Amino acid sequence: MFWEHDKYRTRLEFKFLNKNIVLYVGNDPELIVFGMVNETEDNYFVPFIDYDNILYEKVLKDIKHIQRVFSLSDMVVLCSEEDETANQELYGNYMVTGFDKLTFQEHLDMLRHTRCDRNYIGCPKFYKQKHWVLRFTEKWFVWNGKVQKESVKFKEIIPNKPNYSRECSHAHYLMLRKLFNIPRLNLNWDAQTECELIQYRTGIK
Repeated sequence: MFWEHDKYRTRLEFKFLNKNIVLYVGNDPELIVFGMVNETEDNYFVPFIDYDNILYEKVLKDIKHIQRVFSLSDMVVLCSEEDETANQELYGNYMVTGFDKLTFQEHLDMLRHTRCDRNYIGCPKFYKQKHWVLRFTEKWFVWNGKVQKESVKFKEIIPNKPNYSRECSHAHYLMLRKLFNIPRLNLNWDAQTECELIQYRTGIK
C-alpha cells in the first residue's frame, strides 16, 4: 500500500484481486479556465473530441475512421500532456478538432465512433447551452506535492479530402490559427468570422 498527501487531497494506492486501485480523497480547488464552444452561429457543431491517457496511434486510427465514415476534411490534433511507454509508444491527453459543420445528432454519433473520454460525450446534458467546449488555456495540477501546469499545444494536422465536401466554419479556424498558429488550410469555408468563447470552472486534477 502507498499513500501521499498534499494540502488538497490524499492519494491512496493498493492492490485488490490483482488489480491496482488508486483512490483520491479531498477537495480540489476550483480553477477558472477559458475555452471555445463548438456551436456555430447557424446552429451547426464542429467536431470536438477529448482523449485522456491513450496511445497516440489509437487517436490517429479514430481520426481516420471518422474522416472516412462522416466525410470529414482536415482535422487538428492538440496535446496537453504526452509521454512514452517503455516500448517508446507515444501516449497522453489529446484534443482533436475539425471544421466541418455537423448537426447535433451527427456530432453525437461521431463521438460514439471514437475512444474518447466517455464523460465528454455526455457533456451537453449538464449544461443548458447544449454544446461541447475545447479548453485552450493552461490547467494547473498537483503531483508529489508540487504544483505543475498543463499547457495545450498544437501537434499536427491530419489531412483528408472527402468526396463530399461539407461547409466548414471559418470562425473556428481563425480562432485556432490565432491561438496555436496552425497552418493555412484550404477548405470549403463559410462566411462567418465569430465563434463563442466561454469561461468555466474546473478542478486541479
